[in-house]
Amino acid sequence: RKKLERIKSGNVFGSAAETKDRKQMLPAFGWYGGIGPVAWSQLTSSLRRTGRVVPAILVVGVVASLALYIAVRLYGDMVDKRFRDYAVPISLLVASYLGFLVTITAQGGFSANRRLLTWYQTLPIQPLAIAIGMIAGTASVLAALQVALLLPAIAVTTQTWAHCGALLFAGLAIDIAFATAINLVAAATGLRPMPQGTPDVFQGIRAMVFMFVFACTMLPSNFAGAAGAAASGAVFGFSWAACAIGAGLAIIAIQPFFWWVAGERFVHSEPQDG
Repeated sequence: RKKLERIKSGNVFGSAAETKDRKQMLPAFGWYGGIGPVAWSQLTSSLRRTGRVVPAILVVGVVASLALYIAVRLYGDMVDKRFRDYAVPISLLVASYLGFLVTITAQGGFSANRRLLTWYQTLPIQPLAIAIGMIAGTASVLAALQVALLLPAIAVTTQTWAHCGALLFAGLAIDIAFATAINLVAAATGLRPMPQGTPDVFQGIRAMVFMFVFACTMLPSNFAGAAGAAASGAVFGFSWAACAIGAGLAIIAIQPFFWWVAGERFVHSEPQDG
């Protein structure tokens, strides 16, 4: 009973709380149908893996944005107008690429070591809630990179705040889809971005297979985003803001299906050694 109470308070690893006093990096989340404790554990693990890198990136983004804002106001012609017009989408594309490099090498969510994942299979939480909580660590890192690179772009762009907000919304939707796809591939196939176990000649092949399957898994989200952007543009006019919001909503709308598949596949799979 005490174990269940600790889990519901957000302390997923509560069974070790009596034997080792560890300072919490984040306040405990609520239950939220089981999503809270899983998301808390993933965010905490992500912070421990990345250390001070993510906060440092955010600080650099804030400092760079202030410096660029002052420079643009003092020397308005120092930045080409065409670059200022497209600064925000360029920054989001760069953030997506960097996020891909960072998260593809991180072992979080369902792509973590199998021995660690066995614990989650024993929790009294619905598979869908586990799958949703599992994307929190990867999605948080991606979102931090998006915001850190977006701030300098906002400082120099000629676009409105609404325009920037719409593009950020689309970028965050892509982050969620990206994190979901990684977890879905890992849960459904057992493949990992970084192969685990004893090094062998087939690890590179397994990594390539993972990338291929991951690319295929992202196709529905890409198609949904394109369809949402086209539909929104046809109704509200083909502007950056309208298309970005339509694409983001369409991408998010189909993710619950992938969460359900990943959660069911994970919970009902046989525990494996790492």
